Order: sequence, then structure tokens, then C-alpha cells
Amino acid sequence: MNYPVSTSIHFRFDTDYKVSLNDQISRIIDGGFRYLDFNFLDWNADRRSPFVGPDWERWIDGAGELAAKRGVKFNQAHAPVYNGLRYEGCTQEDIHEFQLRAIRACAKLGIPWMVYHAIYHDNTDDFSINHETFDPLLEEARRCGVGMAFENTWVTLQQYRLWRTEDLIELADSYNDPLVGICWDTGHCNVYGGIPELRKYTDQYREIMKLGKRLKALHIDDNNGYVDDHIAPYDGIIDWNSVMRALRDVGYEHSFTFEAHNAVRRVPECLADERIAYMKRLGDTLVALV
Repeated sequence: MNYPVSTSIHFRFDTDYKVSLNDQISRIIDGGFRYLDFNFLDWNADRRSPFVGPDWERWIDGAGELAAKRGVKFNQAHAPVYNGLRYEGCTQEDIHEFQLRAIRACAKLGIPWMVYHAIYHDNTDDFSINHETFDPLLEEARRCGVGMAFENTWVTLQQYRLWRTEDLIELADSYNDPLVGICWDTGHCNVYGGIPELRKYTDQYREIMKLGKRLKALHIDDNNGYVDDHIAPYDGIIDWNSVMRALRDVGYEHSFTFEAHNAVRRVPECLADERIAYMKRLGDTLVALV
């Protein structure tokens, strides 16, 4: 399969909004990427963000115009997260509005699938909570033609029902809608906290094969099994031959998208551009294994 190799644009070269979105996009394009993942999660974390302001549509249109000018495409997105409120005064109603904005922005940018964190709650009624939260969003997603892909979580979150792949599948299937699928995060699957009895759940081949045609999106990143580190493949302990073999055998047909921002954030600024280019070459190399 010739997967489009893309990366999230949430490398965020600063946290003070001094570097514009379009400057960040340009830097990643200059590194060789021709497909981009729009991470709205980063852009609802601060009141200063253009995404939460009144001119958000103009801001999105500007990104679309730049992409068209540079001959690149947005091919995936990450939605805001309901349980990730990060600044004072941000309400659930605000996050719901940002979710709607993200769906409409995906429609503007031609993005077919957006990734969602399911709601994890410490009781036995996680499905009802998720339907209450996401059913209204699915109505807007249908109107805009944007798919919803629920993302797997850490093996160590066993206090919640949705930590198992089978339960995530059951949640996705409960919608019985072709616009609802699953995103597989390789790093999330690998976080077992060093607990030996949980190591078996990090078998990427076995878990990916369970997903079948439900698999609509990827978050490609690595770690050492303890923390969701978001580092580059081969910098952690994931068996990448197993991952790529699973994508081939399951018949995956969508984007190969990095969510490995710390592969760039943690290097000196003078090496950042070189590191972005390396990530593109690394993606091409991994895809060639299929």
C-alpha cells in the first residue's frame, strides 16, 4: 500500500503563539511532508489561540489557502478533548463549541477523518456517557461528511471499561455508521507501565488485526512502555515490523500519520528542520515495508 505519509502540525515551536500556524505549516512542508494532520487539541488550550476567537474561520481559510498554494493536503485531524480542559474559565459548553468548529474546519479543509478521545469514566456506563457526548457531534459530522475515529488508550487504564481493544470496537460498532471508526495509536498500545502481566496487551499485530475495516486512522509514535512519550519510531521499544505487517494484513487503506512531536520538540532549535526531514524519510521507509 502506498500510504500518504503525514504528520501532525502540533510540533508547536513555541507556546506563546508568536509563531503563526502558517509558518509552522510552511516549515513542515519545507521538511518534505505533502500531507498534514491538523491537531485542534493544541489550539483550544489557551484563550490566546486564534481557534477559540471570533475570526477562527478566517484563520482556517488561511491555512487552506496556504496548503493549496504549496500543493499539499490536510488528510487527518485530532479533535479537542472533553476531559482536557487546560485553562481557567473553559467550560464543557466551550469544548462542545470547539468540537463543532473542528468538524466544520475539517469540512473546509477537505479532511475525511478526525480522531476523538472517548470519554473514560470510573463507572460501568461508559457507553451511555459517550453516546450522550458524541451523538450530537455525529449529526454535524454527517452533515459535513467528516468521519469520527475513536482512539485506543493506555493498557494501564484498567479502571475504565474502554481500555480493551474489544470494548473500543464495541463502542464504534454501537453507532452502526460508516462515518464512525477507530484510530490506532501505536504509542498508547505500548504503555503497559512495566507491569509484566500487562505486556501481552502490547502485541501490536494481534490488536490491530482485531480492528478489521474499522481502522480509519493512525497515530504513529514510539515509547519505552512507561510513558506516552510521542517519540520517533525506533527510538522506543515497539516492534515496527509487526506494526507494518499488521497494516498490510488488515487491509488498511488510509493515512500513515505521525503523532511524534517530541521527536522534534526535544532537539535543539538548530536541528529541528533536519529532524522534520528525517521524520519524513522515516515514514517513507516504514511504508515501504508493507
